[in-house]
Amino acid sequence: MIPAPTEPAARFSADTPFSYVCHRCRNCCHHKLIQVNPYEAARLARNRGVSTTAFIRDYLENSVYLRRRDDGACVFLGPEGCTVHPDRPLVCRVYPLGRHVEASGGVTFSHLEPHPLTQGVYGRAGTVADYLAQQNVAEFVAAADRYLAVLQKLYVVWRQAPDAPAGDLPDLMDLDRAVADFCASRGLPEPTGIEERMSLHLEAITRWLERPPGGEPPPAR
Repeated sequence: MIPAPTEPAARFSADTPFSYVCHRCRNCCHHKLIQVNPYEAARLARNRGVSTTAFIRDYLENSVYLRRRDDGACVFLGPEGCTVHPDRPLVCRVYPLGRHVEASGGVTFSHLEPHPLTQGVYGRAGTVADYLAQQNVAEFVAAADRYLAVLQKLYVVWRQAPDAPAGDLPDLMDLDRAVADFCASRGLPEPTGIEERMSLHLEAITRWLERPPGGEPPPAR
């Protein structure tokens, strides 16, 4: 067994030797600010059987962080562990690693500082890439990167015109509301699959970004 890392700031690549075995001590599920993106909120909302509108209202703090109980535990932590494990966010999947997207588009990783009483077992039985594959991160990474790209474009627009009204910018977090508005305004049927709805959400935001100043959005693709 390798002791928990002591240099959480160091960056390394996906081929770095690494392994981790969780023993469900649940210490990592307390006193954390877990930020979710619209795709993750949609996955968790479906897991709970509610719309993203209701999910944001009932399960998030400040519309982006998973709510915590009075003892600091994640709202989804149960006696046996995570109650939404199949749909847990990316940050939970990659734990105890942090994933960092560089300005160049490259991706690096870091060790998160472990809880002093963690029962997780660190090792070198595989690589970072192997560990991520075991956690089924592919769909979540793809969604996170797509939203990051759109948010970066929005940031550029706001930086260039910080006082410009957002107008009819689609709701950035409430995927269900944004998709419903987008489809209703164009007479389109709403898709049911989360992946399709995410793509439509991103299209709605992208089309808003592409519209000429004061003009109509581009025609539907």
